[in-house]
Amino acid sequence: MKRVLSGIALGASLLLVIKLLPPFYTFLLALFWGFLSLTEFYRIAEKSGQSPNIWAGYLFTALILFSFYSPIIPKMAIIVSMVVAVPVIYLLSVRDFRQALGGISVTIFGVFTIGFLLGYEVAIRLIDGEGARGDNLLIFLLIVVAWGDVGCYVVGRFMGKHKIFPRISPNKTLEGCVGGIAFNLMAAFGIKGFLFKELSHLSCLLLIILLGVFSQIGDLCESVYKRGSGVKDSSRILPGHGGALDRVDSLLFSGPIFYYFYTLFLNH
Repeated sequence: MKRVLSGIALGASLLLVIKLLPPFYTFLLALFWGFLSLTEFYRIAEKSGQSPNIWAGYLFTALILFSFYSPIIPKMAIIVSMVVAVPVIYLLSVRDFRQALGGISVTIFGVFTIGFLLGYEVAIRLIDGEGARGDNLLIFLLIVVAWGDVGCYVVGRFMGKHKIFPRISPNKTLEGCVGGIAFNLMAAFGIKGFLFKELSHLSCLLLIILLGVFSQIGDLCESVYKRGSGVKDSSRILPGHGGALDRVDSLLFSGPIFYYFYTLFLNH
């Protein structure tokens, strides 16, 4: 019951912000969730013996997310600055340089994994193509990915028999993965007439299969990080769901897939 209630509350809050408020508030929402997720990611890294610089991570995550909202600062300038600045920070602050390489790598990787990939949700919100609105597209993506998570959980729990990655995610089954994609497709075909009318049936099928596969890959990649650090959930801030990173991992990979599929094949 906690899982259901917290999921409904979270989903309703996201939909209201995206649908009723200007895109700047989606950027703020991504920034808030990005900071929470990055904090959890760095805590996972610390449990495996790494020493990330959380303040550098916050700074460059904020800059990269803002670059998706506004082109004032080019993304490449932020990336180059980060690659130069983070090693300099360790040069000036770390006493045990055996920790430097791991700390630098984890700090930068966290910004890319969370800040950069999460920025595509902001980019989707800003889409204003012919016949398509960014708010509807982002809501479409969130609902489809959320239903895929539901499908993986429900089908895997009641029908799952064949484990596919027992060392990484003991509860992940082949049946659950297939069920997740089936729920992705049901959600997409059920709501595309309201949110994404321009999407043909064939394009919808191809897009949703890609989203389903990559959202599950994102979930498995987070499981790799947690398994290597002996962590079950990234945190417990969401009753029944774990942490912020546990909720956003499926979107980190599916967001870029959706954005580039739309801009390359659908935005004509």
